[in-house]
Amino acid sequence: MERFFAAMSATWEVFDLVEQSFLSETSPLVVLTHVHVRSRATGRDRGGLHELPFR
Repeated sequence: MERFFAAMSATWEVFDLVEQSFLSETSPLVVLTHVHVRSRATGRDRGGLHELPFR
């Protein structure tokens, strides 16, 4: 887990979870997440929706 967060920090200057909606509260848990990120390498901002299933 420590390596994951170190890599995220090295890659993204900004990583904001703007909004989250739980589409399911049973297995598999599904979370629809709107994110805003800014790349350290390019300085470009990106945003989007991501569906994250968890078991």
